[in-house]
Order: sequence, then structure tokens, then C-alpha cells
Amino acid sequence: MEIKISDDRGEIIESGTRRNKVVGDVDVVVVGGGPSGVAAAISAARNGVKVTLVERYPYLGGMATGGLVLLLIEYDRYEYGILKETVERLVKLPNAIALPPRKRPWILGPETPTWIEGFGLSGAYMPPFDPEMLKFVCNEMVIEAGVKLMLNCTFVEPIMADNVMNGVIIENKEGRQAILAKITIDATGDGDVFARAGAPFKEDIHPTGLSLSYRVMNVNVEKAVKFREENPEKYMELINEHVEKEGYGLVWLPTTLEGCVLFFQYLRGLSATKVEDLTRAEIEGRRKVLAAVDFFRRNVPGFESAFLIDTSPQIGTRESRRLEGEYVLTKQDVLEGKRFHDVIARNPFFDIPYRCLVPKKIDNLLVAGRCISTTHEAQASVRMICPCYATGEAAGAAAALAIEENVPPRKVDIYKLQKQLIKQGVVIKDL
Repeated sequence: MEIKISDDRGEIIESGTRRNKVVGDVDVVVVGGGPSGVAAAISAARNGVKVTLVERYPYLGGMATGGLVLLLIEYDRYEYGILKETVERLVKLPNAIALPPRKRPWILGPETPTWIEGFGLSGAYMPPFDPEMLKFVCNEMVIEAGVKLMLNCTFVEPIMADNVMNGVIIENKEGRQAILAKITIDATGDGDVFARAGAPFKEDIHPTGLSLSYRVMNVNVEKAVKFREENPEKYMELINEHVEKEGYGLVWLPTTLEGCVLFFQYLRGLSATKVEDLTRAEIEGRRKVLAAVDFFRRNVPGFESAFLIDTSPQIGTRESRRLEGEYVLTKQDVLEGKRFHDVIARNPFFDIPYRCLVPKKIDNLLVAGRCISTTHEAQASVRMICPCYATGEAAGAAAALAIEENVPPRKVDIYKLQKQLIKQGVVIKDL
């Protein structure tokens, strides 16, 4: 391969034209194996189309497993479809999920739905689950659906003809490869596909920035919870002391494992699309983990003999790129409880319309997960694991319908799509 170096030596290297081996010619390729990607792949495959799912890590689940976001926040609002089936499978496995009473600490924020910047409407139920068991269930459901799974594969660039997507270029240990597809679904979370395809988008940093989650074992959970609940002022004094010294916030919750608690720490001001910030989050985050474990051992009853067992292999990302699609969901839509004719995911408070999954300009591309088309404020209401399952399931069904009708995704028959989603167990009332 010929390499050309520009006159401004070191700034640009031209690597010439690559030849990429075609390793797949499918109906649908899903890029990203997090909650939305898993749901999209299963949904499309169950509708009879040939699907390949590409994931950069060696496991499925995305933020839910690799990010150790071990809470199904808003499960009570999206308890249907593929998500509900996933939970039903988890319930049958040991220590895979707990469904505790719908009260604190298993309710997000105030019980009365109240807007929290960066988190949406409070009062959501958030049962804890085990990441390893979810990896197993995701594998099982994807394989049963007939999806071709390609792990350890990184998305490189889209295959484009004018403004039409025809698949993707990936890279793995075998080199660069091409997957041709009639429809591509961007479930990367960060909008990697639509950004490189040229679709309009916005980008912001979440108010809490990035996070590195971790689990601590050998905790007397009952003793620790009792201290926190019976001495709220003393507990907050301790937390504020730690925050003042280390410069970051943290929260903890029990897990499905006896004696094990999950910590979330917030690394504010860092971007999920800048390699320098991601590197800093990894290094600083792990340094802060050890400081926090030591602080809790010395100061919080119940943690006297606690020790670190793992940190999340993926940096936790709440927001990065957001598609500017055919419709942009707003905070006002959420607070006013807006209902849409093209609803594809519904919760008790508002609808997510299909147009939020459809990019402007680019055909044969759909988007699912936290990077769908919303404003910065409204993104908080669609970014959690449970709504990601819902938008992923809708994207998969829409891709299959577009192929069946031989139309681009933006022209699918909405009524037919909604009927299919209802058939799949998705709750869309009043249709």
C-alpha cells in the first residue's frame, strides 16, 4: 500500500484506496450491540429478514453490561416487548435480577414525577440486575432469532452511494471487511454511523459528564443502608467531605449479589467523542475509585472490610451526538405529555415518534438508542436502558417492513409498523 505524507509532515497521511473483502450481503446490519442494538437485531430477524449484528466489544449489552449500569431504570414505563421477555428470562436465572418493592432506594428521585435535568422525569422504578447474566441472555436471544453475530469488530465507515447507505466497513483481527446491507441501523449510542454518513446532528456533554462504575464486595449492606437512612445529615456531611477533597460526586446502591454494592462516580465536563477525555476518564476514574473505597472503609459503617472487585470495562456515557431527524423530541413534548400519530414507543407520560429514528438526507439508515433525534434536555428522557430497548425494537421492525415493502425507511406505512409492534407485545394504546 502506497503511503503519501503531506508537506506539513506529520499532520496528514494519505493511505491510498483500500480493497475490502465482502464478508456479508444481508438485509439489515445493526451496528452496536447495546440494549437498542440487541433489540433491533432480534426484532428484525423475527420479522423474517437476514440480519448481522456488529459489536466492538467481546460481549453484548453495551452500557448495561460493560458500563455496569446495573439498573433497569424506567422498567415500569416500558414493561413490554423484547425488554419484558428479557426480564422474564433473567428471573429464571440465579441472582440475575431482583424485583424489589417499588419504593426507595429502587425509585429514581422523588416518587412524584418531577423533571430532573439530565435524568428526565423522576419516580421511575429501577430494579437491579447482574451484568454477566444479561450477557448470557442477550447471546441466547440473538442466536435464537437467527442473527449473525460479529463481536470484536469496530465500525470504520459507511458504504455510501450519494445519500444512500449500502452497508458498512468494519475492522477486526482479519483486517478491514465490508458488509453490504439494504438497511443499516445505527445503535452505537454515540451516533458513529450517522455522523460519518453525513446526517445532521448536534452534540453536547451531559451535566454529569462521563462515569466509571465499580462494584465493592464484603459490605454489610443492611448496616450501611441503616446508617445512611437513619443519619442522613451525617452521611451527607461525609459525602460532601469526600466530594470537596476529590472533586467528583458518587452514589451507591445494593446489587443482586449478597454483600456487593454498585458505585457510580461522575466525571464532569468530559466528552464521549474525544479520545483525550476518554483516556483521562479511564485514568482519573480508576484513581478516584481507590480513594473512594478507602474513604468508605474508614468512615461509613458497613464498609469496614469492603474491597474492590471490578470496574466497568466501558466508560459510562449518558450523552454525546444526537441525530437531527425528521422530528426532534423536546422537553416541552415530554412535560406536556405529547402523543404522536407515528408513535412507536409509549410510556405513561409521552410518546416517542418514529420520525425521531429517521435521519434527514440519508436513506436506508435508521437510528436507535440514546442518540435518536431529541433536544439536549429531552435526551434525558430516552437515554436509559429501557427506552433504548423500545426504540431498538421499533427500528428493527421498521427495517424489516421497509424491505418487505421495498421502500426507504422514511416511507414505511406507519399503521402497518404499529400493528406489527403491537403483535410483538409493544404497548401502544388507543390505536
